[in-house]
Amino acid sequence: MRGIAVALVLLGVSSSCASGSLAPSATTKLQAAATATAHAKSFTVLLPGAEITYQAPDRVQQVEHGQASAVSSSSGGTTGSTSGPFGETITKVFVSGHFYEADTPAGQTPVYPVSARCVGQRNAADYVLGILRALATSSDIQASGDRFAFHIPRNVAVPFPIRGTATVRSGFVDSISVSPGSNTPPAMTIGSINAAPPVTAPRSSTPSNSTCNQ
Repeated sequence: MRGIAVALVLLGVSSSCASGSLAPSATTKLQAAATATAHAKSFTVLLPGAEITYQAPDRVQQVEHGQASAVSSSSGGTTGSTSGPFGETITKVFVSGHFYEADTPAGQTPVYPVSARCVGQRNAADYVLGILRALATSSDIQASGDRFAFHIPRNVAVPFPIRGTATVRSGFVDSISVSPGSNTPPAMTIGSINAAPPVTAPRSSTPSNSTCNQ
């Protein structure tokens, strides 16, 4: 289906009468899928270099993969050497009003400092939910083959305008690709809808001295 097309589906045709219904337009189909996904009990999101697990309403695990290097100084403290890069994983866990974060070099056991979650502190799941909720009310949607092109303006949940495409599977949004220039990951895949693993607080943690910026 190209553009916003409407097809008439005839049901129960007989010699004396027929009843029918309109197939959903591209706008209503993506709006409904975005609404269903935003209201899911849980889902996962794959981003370049990161995996997100969301459990409604306020539990998120965000695992980021990258590289780091170590700098050592000489005995005089005036020169140094750099080793690496080596693999590093940053794990952020949001559970209600608590925030846990572990910055772990490859092969080491993570240590989680815990602090109160600051007001307005956001994570990747918040951004995905913001995009989904904006899509649920957007009217700037067009079908392009099996994809839906969309534009959502800047708003409270999405702090920058976004143009991109989305795909729908089994009534849920399962991928979002963003056009270059937006301050958001270029592609995200949504899966395990209503079947993602639970997000729990780390078994051990240490109090953090971090404070919220006022």
